[in-house]
Amino acid sequence: MLCCTYALMECSVFVIYRLANNRSFSSNDTLSRLDSVIFQKNTIQDIAANIDPNPYLGVSHPEGLYSRKDLLSRIGDDSEVVVGITGGSVAKILSDDKNAVAKLERILSSIPEYKGKSFRTISLAYYFYKQPQQDISVMLYFLFGGRLDILINLDGRNEVAITEQNQRNQIFYGYPDQSQWRYTTSVFLGPDEYSATAKVIFLRETRQTLAQWVRQQSILHHSVSALSLWEYVDRAFEYSIDHYQDVVNALQKSPSHKTAFVNGPFSKMDDAHLVQASTDLWYNGSLVLQQLSELYGFKYYHFLQPTPAIQNSKLFSKAEQPMMKWPRAHEVSAYTQLIESGERLRLHNVNWYDLTQMFHDVPDTMYIDECCHVNKEGNIKFAEDIATIIAMDLSASQNCCPLCPSSPAIMGWLPCDTDNQTSVDLDVVLGRVRQ
Repeated sequence: MLCCTYALMECSVFVIYRLANNRSFSSNDTLSRLDSVIFQKNTIQDIAANIDPNPYLGVSHPEGLYSRKDLLSRIGDDSEVVVGITGGSVAKILSDDKNAVAKLERILSSIPEYKGKSFRTISLAYYFYKQPQQDISVMLYFLFGGRLDILINLDGRNEVAITEQNQRNQIFYGYPDQSQWRYTTSVFLGPDEYSATAKVIFLRETRQTLAQWVRQQSILHHSVSALSLWEYVDRAFEYSIDHYQDVVNALQKSPSHKTAFVNGPFSKMDDAHLVQASTDLWYNGSLVLQQLSELYGFKYYHFLQPTPAIQNSKLFSKAEQPMMKWPRAHEVSAYTQLIESGERLRLHNVNWYDLTQMFHDVPDTMYIDECCHVNKEGNIKFAEDIATIIAMDLSASQNCCPLCPSSPAIMGWLPCDTDNQTSVDLDVVLGRVRQ
């Protein structure tokens, strides 16, 4: 009897869901939404809960700018290879993924000059970072006594999106992300904004806690009723969060909040001028890192991260399709200029590579949100492509291919004399990266 009742309820909910949403229920889509909400716990959760104001960068992790372990490897110590990764959230998540870092280091260890050395990969990246924060974080690392052998700069999307958000909120495009900056300068905010912000924080935390609980209850993942109920409640949370965030945004735009300190040298500009200004900042920032690499003797590699905003840049899976929103004209226009500026960086000896097409022929799910963040499989692909390009470049002077099989295969190079057993499909990797 109970089984019949449960089956009838499941069928009824399935039909109601279809009528209410004009589409059939999909447990995969709902579980993807679950993962997206849970992911926000680590990356987009309100700034007040995850970061501290930083006198140099606007904000940083509560543990401080860098750990003491990161600074143990001093200039002149060549007993290990120190790899730094800078950029925004995509770079930060990559540097925190142990499997991806292990893959990165394993491929880099095939480079003849690094044979027999240990590796340390440190993060000079953080959520929402964009230029000039990448440059500042790297320069501070050296000022505090750190050293690098390789610097990987994986960026681009924040230069596009955050500058637009700053402009929309009347904050100088060169300042940190407007939500970070508002928190950092919260001493200038009024009680109404504090109240609305507190509600946003509470609702986000409650929403994410519920999502985590549902994700842990595997028995619920096969129930149309349970997942539909969660999705309904989650959308209610989303609506309330958006409402109070709109209240916060409106208060921030009120004249009483306009101060020279908070808004910086803000000036109104149209979309074309904003794209040009933010692209120039990104371009100049990369040139500075290149000059810094020549000064301190490390190898600098700049990679433009992919974005789902560029249509036909990926074969989107069923789980990815509901998350994507088009058109995104500003992002596409800005990325076009970033690619053009990246080609100009090459003329100044910057090792710049375009990764926007790296998922072009990948049908599997990589993206976990409409922004640009990827799952663990995506991080592995980042590590493989980036490390392969670096390994090929650093071995070019020896005319050997550290990742080639026993017979010559790539560009007429012979395999390097190395004990490293790491291998990748070079034709696939090099085909994914615009050179």
